[in-house]
Amino acid sequence: MCCQETKTLELPAEVIEALARYRKLLDDRGWDWGDEQIDVARWARFSQYGPLNDAFMATGDWAKAIRSVIGTYVPSGVVVVHVDGNRSLRAEIGPARPAIAGRTIKIDVVVDSAADAALLVTVAGRDVHIAPVGAAVETIELDGADGVFTVALDGRTLEVEGAIRTSVGAELRLSSPRCARWSVTDASGGAWFPDDVLAKWDVLHQPFFHGQDVTLRVPAESLHVVCARGLEFERMEMDVLPSADNVSVVECDPRHVFDPSAEGWYGGDLHIHMNYSGDLVCTPRDVARMQLGEGLHLANVMAANGATSFVYDREMLEQFAGTDLPWSTDNAVASMGVEYRNDLLGHVHALGPSGPPTRYYAGQERSDLPPVVVWSAARGDRRHRYFPVLLTFWGDLQPARLGACVCAAWRAVTFGGRVQGRHPRGPHVCHQWAVAHVEREWMRAGRRARPGTG
Repeated sequence: MCCQETKTLELPAEVIEALARYRKLLDDRGWDWGDEQIDVARWARFSQYGPLNDAFMATGDWAKAIRSVIGTYVPSGVVVVHVDGNRSLRAEIGPARPAIAGRTIKIDVVVDSAADAALLVTVAGRDVHIAPVGAAVETIELDGADGVFTVALDGRTLEVEGAIRTSVGAELRLSSPRCARWSVTDASGGAWFPDDVLAKWDVLHQPFFHGQDVTLRVPAESLHVVCARGLEFERMEMDVLPSADNVSVVECDPRHVFDPSAEGWYGGDLHIHMNYSGDLVCTPRDVARMQLGEGLHLANVMAANGATSFVYDREMLEQFAGTDLPWSTDNAVASMGVEYRNDLLGHVHALGPSGPPTRYYAGQERSDLPPVVVWSAARGDRRHRYFPVLLTFWGDLQPARLGACVCAAWRAVTFGGRVQGRHPRGPHVCHQWAVAHVEREWMRAGRRARPGTG
């Protein structure tokens, strides 16, 4: 199956309705539409997230980290709004990023406050909370034909312009015999995407998308194009200069450098979250293009919760449990799996379960199965947390093996209770022992759906 054929995936009504709910949440809430309230998710949207995270790991302070990353030179695509001790506003703007009319451009607005009090700053109509002498980042989208936005604080308004410059538009066609991973960037590092793909960035914050034959609107300026297809294939890079007068075409077919499958080794991703809050809604078609574009023989898509009781892609698991996903072929198999998340034992994921579990999680503070807090008489007035434990098994297990698995889980819990308070490695060693023990018994049970830790 090629990328184009994934457009015709016939999905059950329950899955279509779930995706519609996700899009509605995204429209209503914006980023973090699943309400996970994980602070790092906001920072991960920052174009300088890689260096920022390194600086945070060294300092433990987001404000200090962001100041060290920005330094004295504001990069392209970033605007720094300084708030002094008197709450006056001043903007520093990086080199203008190319833009074209009819397309939005993402700009990171960093608010750096020297004020001793907490602030509520409005950036392009959005409220941003700033801690005393703190900093925050708000990613906004500007129309390519109008790059002006405002920042407001205590009735004072600062008009900011110059973050983008409007360029003449052009069309760029990218074509490959097979689905591939593409990256298109301009001289400023700005990313360009087709209309019908997810805008994504990798761990190095390099933009990428998957497709076989796609056309996108770009500025008629020098662009850098990267074409790749997983670890087994050659990575190809080229510079192009699109013309406003006609469609510029880039053709690419990454060479197969080595073939592990010839010796019985296959590539796969056993832990894929199709949707997990954030600022995108991912569809099965998107997952299909990811798998095919990366040349993966196997893809295991997780139904799982996060910090709450909300289970992402539960409907996909309920509709496709025990069967291959629609785009599967003899050479590329995709299935729905599940991640059971327990904050004592850790996370266990299953590949190809025959049916959905009765429970997906336990022990998250904001879920309907929070950790139980009790008083321990044996340890004075110290409070200890005991997490609800539930292990769900699919298919036909031999009764003896089922009992062994349950006993393994119980031993893991009691061992964890003894070790957690006094072992120098704390709960980490408990988690490792518990998961290894449960996995061993699970494997002995002859399970088709083998667990893994997440």
